Amino acid sequence: MITRPSPIEGLGLFATAPIAKGEVVGVVGGAAVNDAELREIDRTRPKYNSLAVGDGINLLVDDDDVIVRGNHSCDSNLWMRDAVTLEARRAIAPDEELTVDYALLTGLPEWTMSCDCRSSRCRRTVRGTDWRLLEVRERYRDHFSPFLNARIARGEFEAWLRGPSSYLAAVARQELPVGETTRLHGHVIEALRDGFRVDGELSGPREIEAGRYRLRLSHQNMPAVVVLDAEAPREDVTPEWFAYDPAYRFLVTLERDAARLSIGSTTERTRAATRAGWLRFEVDGIACRVMALRLDEPGVVADALEVYFTDATSERESYRMRYLGVAAASDGGYVLDFNRAYNPACAYSPHYNCPIPPPENHLAVPIRAGEKMPRRGKRS
Repeated sequence: MITRPSPIEGLGLFATAPIAKGEVVGVVGGAAVNDAELREIDRTRPKYNSLAVGDGINLLVDDDDVIVRGNHSCDSNLWMRDAVTLEARRAIAPDEELTVDYALLTGLPEWTMSCDCRSSRCRRTVRGTDWRLLEVRERYRDHFSPFLNARIARGEFEAWLRGPSSYLAAVARQELPVGETTRLHGHVIEALRDGFRVDGELSGPREIEAGRYRLRLSHQNMPAVVVLDAEAPREDVTPEWFAYDPAYRFLVTLERDAARLSIGSTTERTRAATRAGWLRFEVDGIACRVMALRLDEPGVVADALEVYFTDATSERESYRMRYLGVAAASDGGYVLDFNRAYNPACAYSPHYNCPIPPPENHLAVPIRAGEKMPRRGKRS
């Protein structure tokens, strides 16, 4: 990379050689500052660079870090790999300016900046709330600062929970053993060993329209149909989360140890799964290990890995059990971010069958990250 005059503003960073999509372009360093300190910096300094890394926590990037010379673009060619690593969003040609959309890393709601980035997607005014914009979220999906990724996921879950397909819209569950057929709200549904037949057409687990109702086809090797009614009274349930804490985000290696096993479920029937291996990490200096597994059920993505766990907050500050998807990292490892831990469907409705964490995943330490116990009010 070299620094030279930019058509966007002042000096910019430019590629001196081709950069492949996904290639790391820079890793930033700096000092942690809280929101109040960052507001004072914004008031008193004409130029600075920062990244939102947690609730009220920001990284003030070192002034001598070359990456700070990069300009903003509303359609940038860089995005975030993790809290401090920038990677190429697409292939970048030599002499192309390297840019990053400040929406990817800015969380102060009152912050604004005028923009003339020359992109056809220029927003003219860049705000600290731009991560909320649908087009921005979709453009950079999962490549914001991890803190903002989690904040986006939480907001989208809250909106979904108020919608017609919400767990809270479930009003009934009909078990449908393999080989049996039911007529339900205008549809003929047959349970097959590896899916369903709906009105004569083969189908996997999915949701189908049925007039006022929606029917969620749930297989799990013990097929059932969950009836959703968006017009029915529903319980007033509000999801809550622990504050985002980057200390609970781990880059880990999968210790491969494949095995077929059965795990319990809330219907007291076991569910088939494949153990992929083990993930190790430390919480406050205490060594921990969890099993990563994949359910062997129709509709489950072949390479999906999940961790079902309990911890010292379970049934106190958090629900009796929580789940966490394990994301593959670009270096061949995995990301275990407990800030993305979520409650199973049965935390919101009795009409769902949820896997129970295996004994190996009962953690003695508290995991104060991710979703907490939902707050319940009156039925509306």
